[in-house]
Formats: sequence, structure tokens, C-alpha cells
Amino acid sequence: MGETSRILVVDDEENLRNILEFQLRGEGFEVQGVGRGDETLPTVLDWNPDLVLLDLMPGMDGFSVCRQLRGHETTQGVPIIVITARGDAATRLQALVAGAHEFVVKPYAWDELLARIQNVLELARRHAGKVSFLGFPGSAATEAEVNRLLDESTDFAFLSLDIDHFRRFNERFGYETGDEVVETVAKMILEELSKHDPEVHFAGHLGGDDFVLLVDPDVARPIADSLTERFNHASAKYFTQRENLRGHYEIVNRRGQRESVPLLGLTIAIINNVAQREMHPRRVADIAAELRLYGKSRPGSIVVTERRR
Repeated sequence: MGETSRILVVDDEENLRNILEFQLRGEGFEVQGVGRGDETLPTVLDWNPDLVLLDLMPGMDGFSVCRQLRGHETTQGVPIIVITARGDAATRLQALVAGAHEFVVKPYAWDELLARIQNVLELARRHAGKVSFLGFPGSAATEAEVNRLLDESTDFAFLSLDIDHFRRFNERFGYETGDEVVETVAKMILEELSKHDPEVHFAGHLGGDDFVLLVDPDVARPIADSLTERFNHASAKYFTQRENLRGHYEIVNRRGQRESVPLLGLTIAIINNVAQREMHPRRVADIAAELRLYGKSRPGSIVVTERRR
């Protein structure tokens, strides 16, 4: 048995915070709670938790807390799970860009939240607390680069990438295999950027299976098309011929029931000419989230772009 994990709960609703602390202690975690966003960084520096459960509260909101933790040298690798009643796709993407590792919507099922906590802690142990185990810039650097390009009026395309059905894949095939898939995507990204050599040339890893690319608008679609095609070919090796033909595999879920899970896919959302259109970063996150949500409703890998009016 390893040491007991420490979890910091940040929520301005005292009753909910107390309930969550009680549940976590019942699972054997060491727990501490704070009620204000501006208390988070000092507490993390003093107590050194293994994980922060963070509500998107008013005042110093959760996004600001994420950025503050990611921007501090000592706390930049601490895993963060955002827990919020705001379940829209744009808020989820904004939380990931700000530095969250996971996103859970209230009201949550305790067994689901516990599974997310255990998953994030296991990944943090595997990756030794690094912002990105791939060596890519993390969320803070990604957001800083977006703001720099906007400030300098350098036009670019914003590509948001993530792997469909990745959590279920990890549950079935294990974290080591999941890491291998993420590393494959990272390698493909670097190869595509090198192949096209765009003037705007940035790849960020927001954690897990989420990536952001910033490139010249004229190479955004060719890069995205090549990545989805290559991913489909590379991911097929994890499944049997029969599963590849069917487009799904079967697992036994936590309730002991058999369940069909679609094969892995790569969804890429493209927002073009961000600086030219003077788009605010929040608007970029909104559009990217909407596009990704649509893409995930379609089977297989897909590139989704805006339909401008």
C-alpha cells in the first residue's frame, strides 16, 4: 500500500463541501477544504495535496484558480478536477484550456466521481506530476500563446483535438495502452507540423487526450485531414478484425452488464482566421466546444469546421 492521497476541496457552498469531504474521508483520503478561490494557492503550497477538486464558484472563479495553479512553478503539475453545475461543452473546454484535468457536472453520482478521482490520481502517479508527460506545452502556455497571437494581430487557425471514447478505452485496455495512443497522436502532430512547416507553429497538450494546435489558416484543414486518416489506420491495431468491421467492441460495465463501445475516433474542430476576426478567447472556446460536440455525435473520426453566416 502506498501513502494516503491528499485531496483539497474548493467550494464556496459549505454544506456541499462538508458532504464531499465526508465521502472522501470514508474512502480513506486525507481531506482539507477551503471556501474561497483566493485561499487555494496558499493552501496548496502549504499542504501539498495530490489532487484539487474545484468548483467554478463566483469571486475568484475556478478558471482563475486553475490558471493561478498552472502559472506557479511549484503547483503547475497538481491535478485538478472541476466540479460544476455548468455542464455545457464550452465551459468544459474552457476549464481544460485553463488547466483542469477532468470535468464533472453536478449533480454527480458518487461512484462516477470516485472513479474519476482514482483515474486522475493514477495518471498523475504514472506521469510524475508533469504538466504534460509528452513534453508539450501545457494549458497555461497554450492560453498565453493564443493571447500573444491576438495581441500581435497574427492570424491563425485554432484546432481543438480529442479522442472519442477514450475513457472507456482506458477502462478496457489499461492506462499504459491509453498513454501509447496519446503518444501516437502527439507524434503524428509533430510530424504534420514538420511536414507543412507553417509560420504559426504551436502544439499544446491540455492533459489526457486533449490537444490544441495553432497554425496558419491555409494549412489547418490539410493537417486535420491527414491526422484523422492516420489515426484511423493507427488505432485499428488495438481491435480485432471483427471489432473493426463492426465498429465497436464489448465490455462488462461496473453494473456487470455487457455494453457495446464504439471504436476510437479523433474529433478535430477548426476555427479559422481567429485574429483577423478579432475573436475573444472565450468565443473561440465556445465555438470549438460546439464543433466538438457536433463531431462527437457522428461516428468515427471527423474534422468539423464552422459554417459561417
